[in-house]
Amino acid sequence: MKWAFLISEPAFPYITSDAPVSIYDPDQTDPSIWYGYEKRRARFIFPINRNLCLEATWAGKEGYFHVDRDAVFETNALIASHALRYVFSPTQYPMSVRVATF
Repeated sequence: MKWAFLISEPAFPYITSDAPVSIYDPDQTDPSIWYGYEKRRARFIFPINRNLCLEATWAGKEGYFHVDRDAVFETNALIASHALRYVFSPTQYPMSVRVATF
């Protein structure tokens, strides 16, 4: 897999959860079946700290990349959707609520 480190602006931090490592496959139709890393479009997401997130993909770019607010919102939505029970944010602001409602 290719590793990309996504750097957010301080105003738009990444969240985390009680299940911080997320694997997202846009082709997966049955959420009860875990396909894992072998799927070619799978995205492995792990927030390292409030402004740095690791994203590993088979077809993506490698390196360090500054990302915009929308990219952080999308990543946070995926992190929140994979939470078992709790979502944690370093700050209280409307984005946290918005993400938690997806």
